[in-house]
Amino acid sequence: MVRVVVSAMAVAVLAAAAAATPPPVLNAGSQQYAGYSTQGSPATYVAGTFNVPLRAAGPIAVWVGIGEGGTGGFAQAGIEVLRSGAGYHVSPWTFSINPANKMTWGPWPSLAIAPGNTVTVTMTLVSPPQRPTALWTVTFKDDSTGGHWTGTLIAAAGNRQQVEWIVESPGTIWARCGHSQNRYIGQCPLGRFTPVSFTKMAEKGHIDSWVRLVLSQDRRTVAAPSLTSTPLAGFQVSPPT
Repeated sequence: MVRVVVSAMAVAVLAAAAAATPPPVLNAGSQQYAGYSTQGSPATYVAGTFNVPLRAAGPIAVWVGIGEGGTGGFAQAGIEVLRSGAGYHVSPWTFSINPANKMTWGPWPSLAIAPGNTVTVTMTLVSPPQRPTALWTVTFKDDSTGGHWTGTLIAAAGNRQQVEWIVESPGTIWARCGHSQNRYIGQCPLGRFTPVSFTKMAEKGHIDSWVRLVLSQDRRTVAAPSLTSTPLAGFQVSPPT
């Protein structure tokens, strides 16, 4: 038998090299989402700053969230932009899958946000989570005006394996498009929109890998995030050029 002796310094060097290696970025397609999400250990915090689209040919949503790979345990907060007469209306919102495994909208942030403004959203898990319920403290700040809002979101505890920064082709009752199935309004076609940039991104949890989501509808790409090996440094979601 040959005995292999590894020095403490060598172990430290190998550990440092492993820590310096960024998690791999995988690619996936979606009919509803464009952006980046993580796969990893339970997350307790997410933050992101993004610009509200100045123009959008159809309904569009931008949000940050924490969820899991299966059903239940989702908690999200962001904005939706809809056409309103000759202009656009921006609605800030929160959304969750509650402990009864039902989709729940609200609380609704009492915050006036205009197209083109920059918004920062954070979600912090109120510790410790008590199954089957997880409480999240949600904050919105309109960095362009200084307006802010704080509220509490109730969601199913879930495993919190995914952290997400997303541009969505939404399905909403306000948009009045798509089809209704089991009280859910199917998603709307995503039209052209001004690019959305995510910056000042943060999360608390261990990241095993990233997933880059490209949104395609009718067999064509309608929104894609920029390519990067370090999504936490920021990225942009744009329609095809």
